[in-house]
Amino acid sequence: CQGGSDMTTALSVASSLLPPITKNEEHRIVILTCQKEIPNLEDFGFLANRISEKKKYLTILGMGILFENSFAQKTSQIRGANYFEFNSSEDVYEMIEEGFEYMITPLSYDFEISFQAGYFQLENLFGAKSKDLENGIMMKSTTLFPHTNGKLLRGGVLWFKIEISEPGFPFILNISWIEVNGQRRVKKAIVDFPETLDEHFFENSGLRKMVILYRYANFLRDFARVRAKTDADSAKLELFKKMARMEEYMQREMEFVGDETLEQELIYLQKMRMR
Repeated sequence: CQGGSDMTTALSVASSLLPPITKNEEHRIVILTCQKEIPNLEDFGFLANRISEKKKYLTILGMGILFENSFAQKTSQIRGANYFEFNSSEDVYEMIEEGFEYMITPLSYDFEISFQAGYFQLENLFGAKSKDLENGIMMKSTTLFPHTNGKLLRGGVLWFKIEISEPGFPFILNISWIEVNGQRRVKKAIVDFPETLDEHFFENSGLRKMVILYRYANFLRDFARVRAKTDADSAKLELFKKMARMEEYMQREMEFVGDETLEQELIYLQKMRMR
């Protein structure tokens, strides 16, 4: 836990101990650690990528720690790799007993979403980080894993804002990925925008919930930033007025979408106001 373990050596030895892989087989190496960061991270990433070419994939379990950002970024670039952080025995039980299959079974490899430019310009993107927006690539992922809370599968949302330069043309999304069996898949989604849309239009309740959580997260971020910078009573009063309005908004939207799970966010807001 004090950095004495050589993770690169451990990975190399673990890989050498695995038997040869048959045609339709995959192996997974699971490392348990309490180190927040890995010394010689570049060497570790190089080795992990090399053994992944032999269908030997990696899962890292952090026990009672939060990994450094550099580690998380490197792991996300390794084919077939993932990591988890556990802070209690309950977390471990939930993952091993109820989520083990999701932990070791990828959904797909080389997942990519792009759009055909021309009559549209991407102004902003939420839910993913892309370094190649100019070429229309909105999201790239070396490996996609399912996520679960122990009972339900959780999905992700990609939310983007576009500028329509010429109305009347369809917005085309290209989606490609490689199945676990190696088969490449490609799909095309065509989105037709109505000529007029209400400012508060949501096609379904799932999209509306996404917007609720986005505004909630933004509020918490701004609240923490302002509260840390000022001790003025007037500023704090204005801050708590905004919190009251956010509570009202959350309560109203929770009832509208009929999702009681949003109550946990509402309770957290109320606890913050009482501090």
